[in-house]
Amino acid sequence: MRVKDLSARLYRMPPSVRIQDSIQRVNHWEWIVTTVTTDSGLTGTGFAYTGGLGGTAIRELVETYVAPLVRGQDPRDVERVWTRCWWELHSLGSGGLTRYAIATVDVALWDILAKHAGEPLYRILGGRATRSARTAAASTCTSRASRSSTRCAASSTAAIAP
Repeated sequence: MRVKDLSARLYRMPPSVRIQDSIQRVNHWEWIVTTVTTDSGLTGTGFAYTGGLGGTAIRELVETYVAPLVRGQDPRDVERVWTRCWWELHSLGSGGLTRYAIATVDVALWDILAKHAGEPLYRILGGRATRSARTAAASTCTSRASRSSTRCAASSTAAIAP
């Protein structure tokens, strides 16, 4: 199995509530979603996001620099592919945009590995650590109609219930 194609898309989404402090404001979130396709038809999806800056640069890094390094590689060799990308691109900087670009492809390759194995990703990554997970929900009640405590609790529970 080999990587046949790789594409990155950029989505800009406004936050549902105003996010601002004394020096910055988030006008939109930028989600960079990368899809890796193999010659056997498997696809994997990976993503990274920013607080509104750098998404276009990350998408261009993926499509212009990371894609040629990944095409033709065995997607099951996730760590070898990551290492190759890291060493080829580290002169651009070891963090920030470079790391985001590599991460979108890395997550997509892990997705392909899990699909190929027919297992959920958590098993590939070492299995379940506990029988349950603690959850928390921030207020999802932003409209006046949902601000009553009963309605807010019901909508928050619905948001985290399986």
